[in-house]
Amino acid sequence: MAEGLKDREVQEYYESMGAMFATPGWKYFAKDMTKLLEAADKLNGIRNEAELQFRLGQVDILKKVLVQPDVIEAAHDFMLLEEK
Repeated sequence: MAEGLKDREVQEYYESMGAMFATPGWKYFAKDMTKLLEAADKLNGIRNEAELQFRLGQVDILKKVLVQPDVIEAAHDFMLLEEK
């Protein structure tokens, strides 16, 4: 019984995430984040190693946010394959 509940919760998670990524709000958010990534993914204005490391962190986080739809879709597809 607990396993079925877990499976249902996982399925709801993937469906909810997929629905969120399909919304106009997510598309606007992703567009804004892409603009921030393009601005952050440059060396302009970096004066020292600490600023470089900070900028690299910004770029890493923005990339992780923007790739989430692909990550969720791939994980969901993998989960469905394992069920077969």
